[in-house]
Formats: sequence, structure tokens, C-alpha cells
Amino acid sequence: MPEIIEQIRTAGLVGMGGAGFPTHIKLNGAIRHIIVNGLECEPLLGADRYVMRHFADQLIAALSRVRADVGAERATICLKEEYAEEAAALAGAIKRAQAQISVHKTKSFYPAGDEHVVVYEVTGRVVPPMDIPLSVGCAVINIGTLLSVHDALNGKPLTSRFLTVAGEVESPAILEVPIGTSFADCITACGGVKRENVVLISGGPMMGKCSDIDSAGALFVGKTSSGILVLPRERYRAASL
Repeated sequence: MPEIIEQIRTAGLVGMGGAGFPTHIKLNGAIRHIIVNGLECEPLLGADRYVMRHFADQLIAALSRVRADVGAERATICLKEEYAEEAAALAGAIKRAQAQISVHKTKSFYPAGDEHVVVYEVTGRVVPPMDIPLSVGCAVINIGTLLSVHDALNGKPLTSRFLTVAGEVESPAILEVPIGTSFADCITACGGVKRENVVLISGGPMMGKCSDIDSAGALFVGKTSSGILVLPRERYRAASL
């Protein structure tokens, strides 16, 4: 087992795009191609784009190290073609590091972020139904996860994450908060709710979990928390309410 796998395991890394699969398991196999998912397919979410803009050098350094240590032939970051600023930041970091990493751009569609779709978009290979990307020699990791890999390689465990707080709040923002922070505190950090009769979405509007806004104090940021959305109740049909 490569040393990097043990460092990732010790740091407690999981897939931060939502699935939460242990990263050390995902990267421990016969990998030919590492694909980093920067598509962030859900509307209103922007934390991954923020990370690509502001931490490009760290992302490229971590991906270069992972590629070399697991023996992958290729490494690719996949993002939407409309992400011009993010693509420029990554291109600059790749040039500075003289890294053997490519950037693949896709159209904007849903569910672009599904890892089976990402594998097909980048490689043209089809992951068999009910199987995982490793079956076609690929490993797909999220942008946020890759930033946490960089931290893990520098001895920092996964204790915080970036997430989007948006919708009917006074000052929508990308926050970096400790794991375990209440949703209520995140909303307060963004100026609070600016209207009545709203619901709370944990995650994106397509696949996120809907709760009553009064539950914000009893909900907490986890490793897989990608966003906190406050949306008008009348515009969000939720069977759970």
C-alpha cells in the first residue's frame, strides 16, 4: 500500500461531493486514470468553483503527488466549459508546476457530476451498471476531496470544509466552517434569513434534503455537506414537509 493511502486514511478523508465513500479505499487499486470532478452540477452551489479559483496550486500539487504514488498513467480535472476563471487558474497552476495534468471541459447539463457520467465524458468508457469506475481503470474524486488530500499530505486531518450558503439569506457566501458547525450558525454568518415562509435544503436543490427552517439549530455540517440553501416554501415542493 502506498504511503499516501495511509496518510489519507489517517486524515479521515471521504468523498466530499456527497457520497462520502472513504477516499483511501477509492485510491487503493489498479488505477490508470485519476479524474477530478469539478463539475458541481447542482444549481446554486459554488464551493468547488471557489476552491478551484483560490487553491489551484494546492490542487495541482496534490493531484501530481497522488498520480505518481498510485502509479496512474493519466490525471484529468473535469469542469464545465463555462468555468473560464476556474480553468485559467488551473492552467496557470499546471504551467507553474510543469505537471502532467490535463483539463477536460464539458457542456453544462444535469447530472454532469455523476461519476459514471464523468468517466464517460473524459474517457469515452462506460462503467457497467451497478459497478464502480475502478472497473474501467478510473478513480473519480471531488475537488473538495482533492484539497483535503493536499492538507492530509501536510499532516492536517479533515476537520473543516467549504460550503455554499445561499438563497433567501442577507449575504450569500462560500464559508469554510469546522465539521459540526450548526446550520443555524452558518446562516447567521451570512446575515440571517431575509424573509418568512422558507424551507431549508441541505445540499443542492435537485438532490438535497428538505427540512423546516426551525430545524437549523439541530442540523450540523458534516464532511459531505456541500451547501445550505434557504428557499421560498411556495417554490419548493417537498414531499417531506
